[in-house]
This record gives sequence, C-alpha cells and structure tokens, in this order.
Amino acid sequence: MGKSKDYKAGGVKKWLIGFGVLVLIAVVIIGIVIFIPANTYSMIGALQENEEHFFLQDTNKNKYEEFTSKIKDTSTISDGDENSGDISYYSDEIDDVKMISEGLHNILSFYNNYIVFAKNNKTLSSNTKSINNFISEANSIQENMNNIIDQTKILEVKSSSYLKNSWIDFRKEFNKYVENYYKMFLSLSECYKECFDVSFSQNSASQRILDAANDYVYCIMNDYKIVVNNDKKDNIIQGSYSYVSHTKVVLFKNFVDKCIVDNTEITKYIYDEPTQEKYNNLDKFFRVYKETDFKKLISSAKNDQILNTYTDVSDNNNLFEVAKNFLDRRS
Repeated sequence: MGKSKDYKAGGVKKWLIGFGVLVLIAVVIIGIVIFIPANTYSMIGALQENEEHFFLQDTNKNKYEEFTSKIKDTSTISDGDENSGDISYYSDEIDDVKMISEGLHNILSFYNNYIVFAKNNKTLSSNTKSINNFISEANSIQENMNNIIDQTKILEVKSSSYLKNSWIDFRKEFNKYVENYYKMFLSLSECYKECFDVSFSQNSASQRILDAANDYVYCIMNDYKIVVNNDKKDNIIQGSYSYVSHTKVVLFKNFVDKCIVDNTEITKYIYDEPTQEKYNNLDKFFRVYKETDFKKLISSAKNDQILNTYTDVSDNNNLFEVAKNFLDRRS
C-alpha cells in the first residue's frame, strides 16, 4: 500500500512540475510577444514583398519600355500635325528612371538581407510604424505610375502634347516615389546602425556607405523637384526644361553596385588595414572640410565629374580626393 501512495504522490508531483513548466513557457511566450515591437514581423514581410514587386523589377518593365518608346519616337511625327512636336529630349531622363529604380531596389534588397535579424530594441520599435507607412505609400504611388503607363500605352494616335502631359504626370509620381524611399531608407539605416552589433556587416564602412547612398538619393530627389516645378504641361517646345541629374544618377548607380551590391569593402573593413585607413581619411575629410554629409560634393556633380566646390580649405593630405574617389566608383 505504501508503494501505491508513493506512486500516486509522485505522479501528482510530476503533473504539478509539468504544469508549472507549461505555465513558465506561456509566460515567456507572452513576454516575448509583449516586448516585440508592434507590427515588426508584418513590416519585415511587407518589405520583402515590396522588394519582389518593386517598380520596373516586375512585369511592368516591358510596359514602361513601350510607354517611353512613344516619347522617344516623337521626332517622326509630321510637322503638319496639330499635336506634333519633338519631345525626345526627355530620353536621358527616361533612361535615368530605370537606373534610379534599380539603385533603389538594390539598396532595399541590402536592408532586407539583414532586417530580419535586427534586435528588438527601442530603435526598431520606434521606426516600425513609419516604415510600414512608407511601404503603403510606395505601393500607392507605384499603382499611380502604372496607371499612367497603362493609359498612355493604349493611345493609338501619336500626340506629342498628350505624351508630354503623361510624362509630366508620371514624373510627379516618380519624384514622390524617390522621396518616399529616401525617407524609408533613413529609418532603415537608423535600424541597421542601432539594432546590430559591430561585425563584418555592420561597421564604420557600412555606415558611411549607406549614408552616402542616402545622400545620393537626396540630391537626385531635389533635382527632380526643380524639374517638376519648371517643366509644365501644354508647352510643346522644350522651353524651360532642364535636366541636370544624369551625372548624379550614373554615379549613384555605380556607387550602389560597387559598394552595396558588392559589399566586399564592408565585410573586409574589420580585418583590412588599408580599408580602415581609407575610412579614417574620410572621417578626417569631414573634420577638415567641416561637413556632416556628402550632399555638397554630390550636388556639384555634372558634365561627368564631381567638381571641387571648396576654395578656402587647406588640404595637405588630399582628403578631397579621398572623398571624391569614394563617391565616384566608375573606374
């Protein structure tokens, strides 16, 4: 009988221990859920979906080519047509949209490779809502751009005035698209810097590279605002149209390809002394030239080069050339 009582007591004890373990697990799970920033996982999923359906990275790429080929072909419209007028001078801008879009997509892809591993801290929590809002806004703007393309694509009559107005409408939306991603990247960059420990992927090199990429997007975005304000509808002649972003766009695309898509420079920073010295010199550039970012240098880029906009700085260590070569990765 004694053994039977011991057996029953032991069974009850084991049951209580098991129940206690389940309760503890439940408490831990509830604690994790409570301390995970709101909508973090949905934000990560939305970012990944956003990358997959990014503008001109999906089936709409061919539609864009059809849309813009009509603009490039306006030089063939008869002079006797009341709707005639060559607006093929938009060609550089049209081609640059593709480079800008690809560059933005590659930056987003870089962040997506790491954001899933971010620490659940205050920085991630405070940026999650804004990032979700930027994703929603990007999707809305992209839908507007695709609608403009679809409406123009079905146009049967060659009308320069109609095509010009369509491009002006498209440009306004694309400018908003670029601005939206600029703001999103600022939030993602903050998360990247504050939600990871120093490592092969998060260090002084990655921070400087991501900041420079943001500065490129900022300068391109500001150029677009000027074009949006100056190039108006219902004026077939070239008039006040002036597009000066091509050099910046080429530099931006090359910079993203060489520093972010190929992130060798980031990963070797921890152990490679020449790379460390390079970024130490970049830090010196900021101190000597009293700058906090690369916007002044990037803004000076035109006619296929970055111009020296500093005339009153004593630079005995060629720090300007270090900064210039950092930004210009075409060679």
